[in-house]
Formats: sequence, C-alpha cells, structure tokens
Amino acid sequence: MPGRHPAWIFAAALAWSAMGATSARAQTPAARQSAVSPATTLVIDSVTIIDPAAPTGSEARVGVRTVFVARDRIERIAEAGVAAPPGVRRVAGRGGFLLPGFWDMHVHMNRDTPTQLRVMAPLLLAHGVTSVRDLSADCWEPCSPSNQTIDGMRDLQRRIEVGRVIAPRLQALSSPIVHGPTARSGYPAAFPDFWRPGTAEQARELVQFLSARGVDFIKPYHTMPRAAYLAMLEEARAVGLPVSGHLPWSVHPIEAVQAGVRAIEHARWPGLACNPEYEAFREMNARVAAQEGQWDPVIFARFRDTAVPGFDAAACAEIFRALVASDVYLVPTHLTREMDARAADSTYRSDPRRRYVPAHRLRSWDRDLGATAGSPPVLLKFYREFFDLGLRVTGLAQAAGVKILVGTDAFDTMVFPGLSYHDELALLHRAGLNPLEILRAATIRGPEFLGKSDRFGSIAAGKVADLLLLDADPLQDIRHTTRIRAVVFDGLAYDRAALDAMIRGVEEYVAGME
Repeated sequence: MPGRHPAWIFAAALAWSAMGATSARAQTPAARQSAVSPATTLVIDSVTIIDPAAPTGSEARVGVRTVFVARDRIERIAEAGVAAPPGVRRVAGRGGFLLPGFWDMHVHMNRDTPTQLRVMAPLLLAHGVTSVRDLSADCWEPCSPSNQTIDGMRDLQRRIEVGRVIAPRLQALSSPIVHGPTARSGYPAAFPDFWRPGTAEQARELVQFLSARGVDFIKPYHTMPRAAYLAMLEEARAVGLPVSGHLPWSVHPIEAVQAGVRAIEHARWPGLACNPEYEAFREMNARVAAQEGQWDPVIFARFRDTAVPGFDAAACAEIFRALVASDVYLVPTHLTREMDARAADSTYRSDPRRRYVPAHRLRSWDRDLGATAGSPPVLLKFYREFFDLGLRVTGLAQAAGVKILVGTDAFDTMVFPGLSYHDELALLHRAGLNPLEILRAATIRGPEFLGKSDRFGSIAAGKVADLLLLDADPLQDIRHTTRIRAVVFDGLAYDRAALDAMIRGVEEYVAGME
C-alpha cells in the first residue's frame, strides 16, 4: 500500500490553492465565522440541478439553485444568487449543470493495486466517477505480490473515506472468483476443497468462510456445478451475503434469478439465452465444464451460426420478467464485447488513450487483441453481430423494466478507466436508452442496488456531496457528460485545471515506468 500521495495529487492541490480553495480540514476559525453557517465550506452558485429520479427529462431540470456544502455533505439548497462569504470556496455554476457523481459498478482495482492508485484512481475521478464496485477485491492466499486480500482492500477503503488516499469510494468489495472443482485456475497448493466447491455441502462451507472473511458479495464463475451453485445461493441468502457474477453453464438464467442471484454481470448471458437452441448448448457446455473446467469451442461452433439469427425476443421477454419480478439488476459491460467486435480494427487498436496505460498492461492487451483478431472470419463476424445483439438486448431489458447498472470492467482490454465510462454511456444510448434513463443507471441505481440511497445518488440536504458539474446539458445529449467543469469530492472541488493536472500526472507516471 503506497504511503504517499502521488504527484498528481500535489499538482491538483496546487491548482486548488491557486484558485483560492479552502478545505474543511484547513479552514481557520475566522473563515468559519464569516461563512453562511459555521459548517459551510463550499458554495456552488447559480447552477441548474439535474434530478435523475424525476419521471421525465423536463422535470429532471430542477432549476437554477445555489448548493451549500459542509465538509463532505450537502448542507442545504437555496435560491440562486446567494453570494459566498469571504473564506468560503465559491464554484461558479452559472450556465452549468450539476448532477450526482457517477458510479462504475464493475471495476478491477485490486489488480496491481499500487499502480492502480497512480493510474486508475485519478483517471476515474478526473472523468466524474466518484464511486466504484470492485469485482476483484480479494484473492486466495497467498496472493500475488501486486494484489491485496480483503483486509488490505478494507484498509484502502478506510483510507479513502478519511481522505488519506484520493480515489473513488470503494462501495462494495467482492470475494475471490469462485470456480468449480475442475477449473483451470491457479490456487495455492494446500487450498481447502471447498474453495472450489463441487458439492452442495462444500458450497455452504464456502459461503460461511466468505461471510466470516468479510466480503460484501460473492462472485461466481461459469464452471460451478449446478448443485454447488444453487446451494451457494441458498446459503448466501440465509446469511445475507449477495451473489453477483457470471452465470454458470449448469443453470439457466431464470433458475439463477429465482434462486436469488442479485445481479447478472455482462450482457452475454441473456444474449445467448434468448435462443431456442440455448438449452442444448448450455447443457453440453455444463457437461464439458464439469469434466475439463472450461467451455468447449467445438460445441460453441455448433451454436455460433444460429446464436444471432435465432434470437427470440419472446424468450428474452420471459427472462426479463423474471429479473423484474425478483429485482435482479443487469450490468451489461458492452465495452468488453466491443473489444471482441473491433479487435481487428487498426483505428480501434491505436486509440491515443493508450498513453495512459502502463506498458506491461498494454502488452497483455495486445496479446488479447491479437488472439481475437486472429480468429477465423466466421468467428469475427459472430463477434460483431453478437456485440450489436448485446446492445439490442439491453434496450429490450430497459423497456421491460429491468434495472441497468453502468459497469465498464476497467482495466479489461481496451477499457480505459474513467474515459471509457463515457463510451459505455454512449453505448447505452445506442442500445436505446434515453439520456435520463442513462443518468439513472449512472447515478441512482448503484446506491439503490447497494442499499446506500440514504447517502448517495441525489442532490439533497444531508447527502454526500459527490457531485459533477458539466458545461452542457446531458439530458439534451448524453455526450455532454464529457464536458466536465468540476468534480466535487470529499469536501473539495477539483476545477478543470486540477482535473487536467490529474490526467497529466497519469501520463507522466506511465511514461516514467518505461
């Protein structure tokens, strides 16, 4: 765990100081006395507030208001035009649009964690992502030197909350990936059998172990046997531990939903399942996974040619009804399927944002891109069509009332932390969601899903002041989310100069690693 703030933090702090910022932690008694109230530390004046919970886009524009922040909380909201007294930081909101900070509900911070804090954290914050849900927050011990156990991630979580580390809030931390007994994945030599459960009894033992370990949710993978997976869901429900992750081949999505899975990660699962031939395909893969710990490319080849042409909207509607009835969320992560679809595209592969990615990760990305691009033409065609199908499925899910969460799978191949978040928003729009629906997925749904709506997700007195100030109206065009004037986080307002300093700091750090 790094003991010092990286250089970009000091650059941001200097930019903040130059603009006359006053931190809640650093205010003098005289400054406090002159404020609107003794607690006020920040005033955002004459800004149009956006309420993503509003029923329509026109109602979502609450009006021009002045927002008072006390330390890290919204103190009150008043009419526009209230002047900020001396000693209180004033953020000019005129002409701007204020909305809650974004939540990325599928990231991987706990991979090469020290580097992530120098690269991923500032890129996320600089692009408006103030909270994340980590899908790799624990590891089977002994961990690799660059990863943390859940205890290490809890320590990082606490350090972020008290301001010792500037990074998005770690809102939920997962278990290690739970594979089936035949999975080809590295485990310590003397690991207990229940770490890769093959039976219902082992799955129950694993849930008890993970509950005592203190993870926020369990992340299963697709090789789990049916009995173990269903027992895991039953036991997890009994101890109050959510399960969210990949769906195993051994169960149909509707079975998983009815058994208690909390969220489905990646749009591939409903996309594949909305097909009359899916059951036979799934059962064949389940048998292979039970024997060899992986899916069979030969079986997939049989299904591939009919997967997209055979798409059945009625089958999808049945799955969506089950999700809605059980209040199960969908995290599509369309960016991961876009990589499959565009791996052979030279323009895509030469994205200038690669300058923010460390060389060792770029090498891994390029291996992944090369292997995918080298697939037979018939498979590349499938990848393109399946990516488009995934967008269609998400649009149908939204129309059916399924709750969508924005997740990017950062730092997966060609997923640039923070920057790609806005790409995912654009893909949701391409899927058919309107700007208000997308903003709900980005701001409200995360706190709602995690039971934290009392503190996050809206601009109201008493809520945490994680805020995003835009220069243009995102309800008019979702691409306007990239036009960030300032990010308010942990009682501080990072203006455009400070955000640019964060981004430059990442580029310089990455260049210095080579």
